[in-house]
Amino acid sequence: MLSLFRINDPLRFLLAAVIFLLLRFGLFYGKQPATGADMLYQLIGERMAEGKQLYVDIWENIPPFSAGVFWLVHLLFGHSQSAHFIIGVLLVIVQAALLNRMALRYNLYNEKNYLPALFYCLFALVSFDMAMLSPPLLATVPLLLMLDNLFGLRDRIENERLFSLGIYVGSSILFYYPTALFILFALISAVFLRNLSPRQFLIIGLGVVFMALPIFTYYYYTNGFILLLRNYWFTLFLPERFLLDNNLLFLLLALPAMSFLPAVSKVYASGMSFINFQQTTHRIMLFWLLTVVVSVFVFAGGFSGNSLILLAAPYAFFMTHYVLLLSKKWTTEITAMMLMTALPAIGWVILNKQADMQPAVRYDYILPQDALPLPQNAQRILVLDNRWQYYYRRQLATPYLRPELAAPHLQMLDRYATAQAVYLNIMADMPDLIICAPKPTDNIRLFDRLQILRRWYRSHPQHPDFYYKQATPKQ
Repeated sequence: MLSLFRINDPLRFLLAAVIFLLLRFGLFYGKQPATGADMLYQLIGERMAEGKQLYVDIWENIPPFSAGVFWLVHLLFGHSQSAHFIIGVLLVIVQAALLNRMALRYNLYNEKNYLPALFYCLFALVSFDMAMLSPPLLATVPLLLMLDNLFGLRDRIENERLFSLGIYVGSSILFYYPTALFILFALISAVFLRNLSPRQFLIIGLGVVFMALPIFTYYYYTNGFILLLRNYWFTLFLPERFLLDNNLLFLLLALPAMSFLPAVSKVYASGMSFINFQQTTHRIMLFWLLTVVVSVFVFAGGFSGNSLILLAAPYAFFMTHYVLLLSKKWTTEITAMMLMTALPAIGWVILNKQADMQPAVRYDYILPQDALPLPQNAQRILVLDNRWQYYYRRQLATPYLRPELAAPHLQMLDRYATAQAVYLNIMADMPDLIICAPKPTDNIRLFDRLQILRRWYRSHPQHPDFYYKQATPKQ
């Protein structure tokens, strides 16, 4: 089987892509559930398509480039989970092509082959939502382009290449902010390859700043600069909402880790088989792995199913080396068949058996098949606590999407200016339903502090934290 990919023929990449498409669509397409992350991205795209400005009219800390992609997808396809599914699959194939192109261009291996693309695609099947359209998946494209530029420093150093290095790192941050530590990755990896002067390091830094500068300029001239800082740049350490629990993370990565560690060991045990540049690339890819783990845990608080895609490049890189170093053909074939069977099987089992694994192991952000029971006319809602599931198949009203960003503002309703701003925001885009936190934990007390809202809203008899909009206000 693996011998098909050890031939320098571009058609072998197409074969890897076809295998990925068959496994991805065959195992997951019919059963791909909606997740909280998908719902959030579609909600943001829909809100921006209505003409609302991110960070100003939508209080959420999603990076601006990713939000722009979800806005475009909503304009083109509307509320289509299939669009997110298909675009995500295509991005994985593009990323596999970028990695394999680097392997061929820079002779990363002792023979030209298309195994990196195959292993990259197989790893993307470990979690059912890894190949869904998401900020980590989008950020991986500029990161791979950055890696391509890094390897190119072996041949020559040009200011344009160094500036592009910064451009790609800056772009990745604006797609997925935990990749901020890749600034250090780029600088240190460049030292592995060539001696750079302080001026050349400055050029890389200018590339990073160049990407952020238009965002700052736009919000400065649209009077949204303070909200940009408050709702994005000052929230880089705010944990993600949709993280895998430790048990599930262990199950997903156990087999990849069991195959990855022997691969790294064999590569370093066979160090004399590689030229100096190849040995340097080994260190760079291990550094990539370390950067991903540290940055995701520091900035995001842990791994989500989507962010596991950041681990695919080092896994594919070292597994290819491992297979090429195996001397016995039957050993390589068994390894290939095991990985081609086991890696997709992990994602399929977790997806189909997660209900049976609760509560010890589960994707706690999988949404129910049907929208949660609310009146049919409650389409535009506002949720002031973490019950974000109620947004499923509904629309956001008011700017207050992320509770962690809205709560400090809404808890200052004893100040006249703040109370006036909140009242105007609600009246300008009145929700059909406002869901407050339960009384013992409600630190906002919206209807106690803004009594005027009781003219328009009445609490539900059985659910006193649900306030429904009335057809006619009280006099």
